[in-house]
Amino acid sequence: LVRGQSVYSQLTVMRLASALLAALVALCAFGVVREILPGHPLAAVAAGLLVAFHPMFGFIGGAVNNDNGVNAAVALSLYLLVRALRRGLTPRLALALGATLALAPLMKETGYEVYPVALVALAGVLWRSRDGPGRLRPTGGSTAAAPTAETPSAALAAALAPWAALAVGFLLVRGGAGLLEPHMQDVFAGHATGGAAISATSAVSLARQMPGRFLVYLWELFLPRLSFMGALFPPGWPFFQIYMQRGWGAFGWYTFFFPRWVYVTILLTMVAVGLLALRAAWRHRPFVRGRGWELLVIVLLPLCVLLAVEAAYFTPTGGRTVVAEQGRYMFPAIAALAAIAVGGTFGLGRRLHVPLATALVVAMIGLSYAAQLLTLGSFFT
Repeated sequence: LVRGQSVYSQLTVMRLASALLAALVALCAFGVVREILPGHPLAAVAAGLLVAFHPMFGFIGGAVNNDNGVNAAVALSLYLLVRALRRGLTPRLALALGATLALAPLMKETGYEVYPVALVALAGVLWRSRDGPGRLRPTGGSTAAAPTAETPSAALAAALAPWAALAVGFLLVRGGAGLLEPHMQDVFAGHATGGAAISATSAVSLARQMPGRFLVYLWELFLPRLSFMGALFPPGWPFFQIYMQRGWGAFGWYTFFFPRWVYVTILLTMVAVGLLALRAAWRHRPFVRGRGWELLVIVLLPLCVLLAVEAAYFTPTGGRTVVAEQGRYMFPAIAALAAIAVGGTFGLGRRLHVPLATALVVAMIGLSYAAQLLTLGSFFT
């Protein structure tokens, strides 16, 4: 599309594509909450707006990088998985899901972090599709329209059709990528073809080989280091530096920051919203039981992304002078995080849901506006 055009035209097209991919993530956040809470359209709108106006997400969405591709692919995978759990796995949905799951690591190798979540979600789909011991019924569609007499072979074929479509979608994308790879010029599958790019899969394998040391690494990420652990991070609070400062507002390649009190306020708000989400889950236990698989998938995605990021940067001996992780690496899970935040607005009861959701969205819009002023003022003054 951009070959043969001027450099300015190429950048314009690529920035437009990045912005559209970022918009897709916000749309998926809306869709996920809409599937979970169809009777609360405002909650779905709030989730989409929380993503759209996130200052660092908007900053990355306006840049040209493969992060926008993997963010969109993982968010779309989450939406399709939740939709499959809610409505059943139809062949059309399965084809789209298989293609999206295959596309995620092609955008960037960290896209593999959605695979454990997909396995859990598909296990939930399979569990809900059971019709008696050892038998399957077709997922999706209307049972009222089904024929009154169905042979066992036809029933088995109907039950297996979505899973075949899932495999076909996955293999088509991976096969097509294999055919295109020799013709790609500069980059493919999230790797630079020339240079010394770090392989995420090889880094993660080190964490698997040293699980005890990796647990120490995770401890020091969140909590103060104990005397017997050894310093695996530079001085400071790594979680705050990575996921608060770099995750919420560190612009100009981590040159321009908000005042520290802004990040402390955001942290306290996140803790409060998380506690409210737990309270909402406790208050609405029947609802949680009815949506157990969907909610498990939403909660599991941020955990898998966090573990994947930390495993990719795991350094068992320490010695680093700066924190290597970047907060934007959590953005593949931003749709799930927005859904959790919206869930927290139900923690004080349904009557306060609308004011709390509105307050969160307005605060996010204000933070985004402040980020624009910070960035422009820092670059041009």
